[in-house]
Amino acid sequence: MDLASWSWVTVIRPSKQKRKISQANRLADYIPSKQALPFLPKTPKCLKPGHLAKVISPNGRVIVGRVRYIGPVAGTEAAEDTTFVGLQLPNNLGDCDGTIDGKRFFDCEPLHGVFVPFKKVVMAWNS
Repeated sequence: MDLASWSWVTVIRPSKQKRKISQANRLADYIPSKQALPFLPKTPKCLKPGHLAKVISPNGRVIVGRVRYIGPVAGTEAAEDTTFVGLQLPNNLGDCDGTIDGKRFFDCEPLHGVFVPFKKVVMAWNS
């Protein structure tokens, strides 16, 4: 067989699909880096979205998550002037997906979000 008798075939490659983040990489996002400095936030203004924070969850567990929302949350039993902190968690220890009573405050996977009153924040790390 010579090359002239060969017909060229177009090779179809599968489309690139989004790679899922491995569990190890996802958890690494929730461990403070060596450069991150821990601090005790005295007021809600000390916290910024993106900070890591250690909080006491509504069920009493101490959990670490990334701050995604700081502010009031309507429809809660707390006082009107209570400031809440919305956290995205690395696992499904939460109770929401960033939504309360149909209002979205931040995006995350189901059961990977939690809202706690600011007074339940134990420690935070700057990014």
